[in-house]
Order: sequence, then structure tokens, then C-alpha cells
Amino acid sequence: MDNSIYTDRPRRIDTSVARLADLATQVQHWINFENQKCLNAERCQRPEANIFTVFVGFWDLWEYIEADRAVAEDAITQSVNELFTQLDVIMEHAPHTPRVVLPKMFDLGFMPGFRTQRMGYDTPSLAEQQHSMAYLVSYWNMALEQKATEWVGGDIYMPKWSQWFLDQVHTRQLDGIGYHVAGAASRFPSMFDEVESPCLWSSASAPDDLRRGSTVNEIGVSYCTDPASHLFWCVTYLFRSDVS
Repeated sequence: MDNSIYTDRPRRIDTSVARLADLATQVQHWINFENQKCLNAERCQRPEANIFTVFVGFWDLWEYIEADRAVAEDAITQSVNELFTQLDVIMEHAPHTPRVVLPKMFDLGFMPGFRTQRMGYDTPSLAEQQHSMAYLVSYWNMALEQKATEWVGGDIYMPKWSQWFLDQVHTRQLDGIGYHVAGAASRFPSMFDEVESPCLWSSASAPDDLRRGSTVNEIGVSYCTDPASHLFWCVTYLFRSDVS
């Protein structure tokens, strides 16, 4: 969201995420692009309406879980405030009242990379980490919804796809043990056969069942034969290795 949260604050959070372009940088890229549009006379004369989809917070929460709770809560508050500061910037430069799609964050404790990075933890410690992540996600979404309610700079739509995500995971897990419950999850069965293992793994760490029948590419990454059956595409640390 904001690289200064990692580098300039008194209680610093050490991370490599600050090497990425934060939201303010990306918004400035959009402004620069818009300022150049009249180089194309046809585009300059044509009325345009923009819908902005802003999905941020994944990498922030991924790092905040390593901090003390008070530090993490403070960082979340700063992050959400910065988000709406940048929405104000968008409002000032958009040709019309902006329409913003702003999804809530899903529980990152269900990500394959979350479990993989904590494989050395004992069971109580891992459960505590998952509980902490669930709390931080809830704190993030609460702060996000509160600020969205107060913002008057445009129209915000907050799809509840975080609940859809949990339904996909829970329904498949319950089906796996032969347990069925009434409610939304039973009316909308999981669209995926695999909700725990991703399609991509590094070949060295790929589970045996994925390694069998999978293909290994030139950089040593195993990928499944049926990507559409997997809820997750990649173990998170594969992305992080690219970042580093």
C-alpha cells in the first residue's frame, strides 16, 4: 500500500515488499498516462468513463503478521488511510465521478504459502498464527468498510468475494470428510476439486501426488495438468522469490 510504512516509521517493519511500486506510485503512473492521452486526438475527444478496481493489502497483511499486534493494527490503520488518500487523488484527476470496486480481503491463513512457510512450527504455534491472521484480516476489512462509508468522493462497490472464497474452501473440505450442511455453501458447491494445493510448486517441494503426472518447466517449477480444478495458482513464496 505505502512503502513508507515499512521504511520511515519509528516502529519499522522489515520486509522486501517496499521494493514494489506502492499505490501512490501506481496512481501517479495512471495520472501520467491520462495526461498523455491527448497525443491521440481521437481519444482526447471521446468521452470516457472509468471503473477503478483497487485490490490491495495482500502483501501488507502478509508482512504485518510478523509484527506485534499493536504495530500491525497501527500499520493497517495507516494503510487504509493511505488508500483513501489515493482515492481522493484519483477523484481529483478523473474526468467523471469515479466508480471504485474495492474488494474486502480474504483470510490469508488459507493460502498454501502461509502453511508452507510455517511448516517447522508445532501445531499450537501454527494455529496461533492462523488465528492472528484471521484477526488482522477482520481488522483490515472493518477499517476498510468504515472508511468506505465515510468517503464522499465517488461510488464504492465492495463485493463480498471474501465470503465466496471461504465457501469454496469450506465446502470442499466438508465434502472431503463426507459432511454436508444446509445453507449457502450447500446451495453453491465448490467450483474446484483442489482447494489446498496450488497448481504451481517448485519441483523440489512439490507433493508426491502433484509431482506424479505434472510437468516441470525449464526453471524447475512443477505445474498441474488441470489448472482450472485448482483454487490456487501458485505457492506465495514463488512470487516472493521473483520480488527478491
